[in-house]
Amino acid sequence: MRATAMGILTEAMLASVLASFAMAGEGLEPPEWLSMRGHYRLRNYRVFERSGAEHNIVEWRNDIRFGVRTPEPGDRGEQLVVSANAHTARGENRVWGFWSEEERLEWWEAYIRFRRDEWDFRIGKQSVRWSHALDRGPLDTFTPEDRREYARFAMADRILPVWALHAAYTVAPLSYEALAQPSFEPSPLAPTGSNWRPRRLALLEQAGWSVREDKPSAAIWAHRMRYSADSFEAAIVHAYHCNQAPGLRLNSARSEVVLDYRRQHTFGATLAWLNNGSKIFAEAAYTTRQPWETRNPAATDNLTSRDAMTLAIGFDHALDDATQVGLQWTGRSIVNYPSHIEDKAFAQAVIGEWRRRLAEDKVEIGLRGRYHFDPAGYRLSPEIAYWLHERICVRALLDLYGGSRASEPGQFRDNDQGGMELTVLF
Repeated sequence: MRATAMGILTEAMLASVLASFAMAGEGLEPPEWLSMRGHYRLRNYRVFERSGAEHNIVEWRNDIRFGVRTPEPGDRGEQLVVSANAHTARGENRVWGFWSEEERLEWWEAYIRFRRDEWDFRIGKQSVRWSHALDRGPLDTFTPEDRREYARFAMADRILPVWALHAAYTVAPLSYEALAQPSFEPSPLAPTGSNWRPRRLALLEQAGWSVREDKPSAAIWAHRMRYSADSFEAAIVHAYHCNQAPGLRLNSARSEVVLDYRRQHTFGATLAWLNNGSKIFAEAAYTTRQPWETRNPAATDNLTSRDAMTLAIGFDHALDDATQVGLQWTGRSIVNYPSHIEDKAFAQAVIGEWRRRLAEDKVEIGLRGRYHFDPAGYRLSPEIAYWLHERICVRALLDLYGGSRASEPGQFRDNDQGGMELTVLF
């Protein structure tokens, strides 16, 4: 990692620590914990050029996250949460000997929370998930997802925090939440030429099309009414937002492909039964103007969206004190689907995961998988973790892709990767 990035990260660490201690004198408690997490990954994959040449690439990646969190505020009080990410990557071509380097520093979360009896406010950059799904769910439509690479090892690392004001008012068993985001933040895509670029978009670029992003400067808002009592939870959700994954259309001069983000309404509902670490859930969402992708934008006649219904049903169950299993089915149907578009009118996938703790909870093994139907594609993510100490953990991870290149996971079947992750809490 270059000195510039390390210097900026060090300043962010010190600033977050000093800020949290300074706030202690104004009503906040001293930091509950500090945490630093990093992983070092080796990837071996192939890059395809427009000429048809194929190059074998070895890439090393470093990701470090540092965070500060003060204790929960109780019925009346404040809480400060600050964390930052530093990312570097170095790729080397075994055939031609060239190398490239990527460097990125970004705040992860940075918000302050105020609790005043029934009221709960969070102001700043924060993560928001209203779905019970094992993976991205029907109610996650308004939150951005990191698409710069699809090999995020955990869902918590893929859902990106946003700058927002979040307010909740609770009179048990009912609660009402509202979220206001001053500007739309789309899911970031891998840059042109990256092997993590969405395949359909990459094929258009290889065919000679230029690409331009059309991102609206629009505010996003969402609200949720929830009923929660004992082991049962029910909620209804409405969001006025923009689609996170862009549609593809031609501009008026038919000279370039436009990444199209459109204003949408999402109406959703969720039911969940929660009991001692286990849950059964069902979610549904109806989204207006859902975009699709096609390899031939001219065939869409610039009509790149239809309403869509998305469903998710699943469970996450503790078999015993050491074993957890989960399974989820997800389906999406496009309403009034035009027959000449290449996307599926109905798409479905199954997600499963299994985790077990061994050796007096010092070892944890797990397997997570995702399978898409017609066209078939899969992703498998095995991992093993060893706790050297109650606050120090070493983890080995793999991401394996396969199936048809037309499927979402199969498009990255040359991007298998493995890595190590070190987690330190102090």
